[in-house]
Amino acid sequence: MKICISCGKQAKSYTEFKGPNGEKIVRCKHCKEVGIPYKTETGFEGP
Repeated sequence: MKICISCGKQAKSYTEFKGPNGEKIVRCKHCKEVGIPYKTETGFEGP
């Protein structure tokens, strides 16, 4: 399980990808499908 960057909860089903600055981004299935925004430590904001 990993922690979702959008909601902060631990997720069993998640998507992990790299951001534009090379950071790892983890989003749970729910946040990705609904389109809840997120912000990385480097300041990048995603949909």
